[in-house]
Amino acid sequence: MSPTIVYGPDGKVVLAVGSAGGKRIIMHVTKTLVGVLDWGLSAQEAIALPNLYFGRDGVLIENDAAGRAIADRMAPFGYAFTPSDIGSKLNAAERVDGVWRGAADPRGPGTASVDDAPPQG
Repeated sequence: MSPTIVYGPDGKVVLAVGSAGGKRIIMHVTKTLVGVLDWGLSAQEAIALPNLYFGRDGVLIENDAAGRAIADRMAPFGYAFTPSDIGSKLNAAERVDGVWRGAADPRGPGTASVDDAPPQG
């Protein structure tokens, strides 16, 4: 759900990402886009970042070591995060040096592969 396609300066697709997860989809996809486009992470690394969600119940952060570390570092600034089970089912494909690489959410049973075939056209 919520497929997002990113084009490079040459007009070719460089990244496609989407997720299931109802009202949390947009935040899962946005986290991945920030990780890849702003922080230079691979799609796999970006998908593995802790999930965040903000809504009526405040700000939830994934209840794992990385999520708790973020919550602890933000507390002195007055930000309160509630550690929570925020699952996701993100998947992505990114083009790196003409090769497509898949990325699957480590929170689920999916797997990813690499297309090592030479680029066409």
